[in-house]
Amino acid sequence: MPAETREPAVAGVGEAQGGADAARRDFAGVLEEAARGLAAAPERLRRARSVGLHRRWPRAHFHPTPELFIQLGGATRFEGPEQRWELPAGEAGLMPRGVPHAETPIDRATAYEMVVACHVRSGFTLIRAHAPRERSGTAAARRITPRAILPVTSERGRDAFRYLDEAERAWAGGEREGAGELAVDLVRVFLRVLAEETRRAGPGRRRYSAVVEAARAVVRAHLADPRLSVDWLARAAGCSPDHLTRRFRAETGSSVVAWVTAERVALAQRLLAEGDYQVAEVGWACGFAQPSYFIRVFRARTGMTPLAWRRARAAEGAGNA
Repeated sequence: MPAETREPAVAGVGEAQGGADAARRDFAGVLEEAARGLAAAPERLRRARSVGLHRRWPRAHFHPTPELFIQLGGATRFEGPEQRWELPAGEAGLMPRGVPHAETPIDRATAYEMVVACHVRSGFTLIRAHAPRERSGTAAARRITPRAILPVTSERGRDAFRYLDEAERAWAGGEREGAGELAVDLVRVFLRVLAEETRRAGPGRRRYSAVVEAARAVVRAHLADPRLSVDWLARAAGCSPDHLTRRFRAETGSSVVAWVTAERVALAQRLLAEGDYQVAEVGWACGFAQPSYFIRVFRARTGMTPLAWRRARAAEGAGNA
């Protein structure tokens, strides 16, 4: 099928009612099944250790919020500072905030497929991903790519990510009796809340075409990944790069690259205001591979370096106290 006529990957945004309902039911079912699986077999929950936080690592990125992976087929190999582990089909994996990780898709008895829950400002985004083989046919060329995306606007769902933070703290304090059980229970609560909010959500009002909405949803869930590219976004959105570029500019008045940069700078401003990261760490969390490039882009957008912007914001806050 020609690239420009494939169905966009975005689900539940401006779709016909039946299609949107089916997408929400599908994602909610995955979340509910994962919660039931952990109740029956708590050992199905794995997690990355909170080590090497906020560091650069080859092919890796980190997020300022936690994520939860649900492996449906194949396996995902996670690699980062001081750790390497695999998430097989039928299990869930907790990625704590700030942990650098590279993801490698692996086919096993079943083809690679997974669902990931990502925090966004307006709620959360659920992504069902696969790993299509590139033309080279080599495993090294494969990249995990969204095939269905469901953005959910939900304050309750957004706030539920605190359960993942609490699960990580419980797990890290494993010397306490029952810490592992508490961590599993917290993740199960998280899954149930997201499933409820997914089923409750109505069809989103679409401001742009499905192709552009898909690209925007994927970007907001992957701002930390320095490998974001128009080619990869086009595959996720179900179209060719040229088609996405034309539609994006026609509908938003901006190029894809300029909009991604603006989103990254906006995220950087939020993280700088929070004060939990060094300037270089903020850049890495926002997908800037080099601190010098981050500083240059940030200054071009705001008129100040990140450090100067942080100090000005702090002084403004002190003046209003």
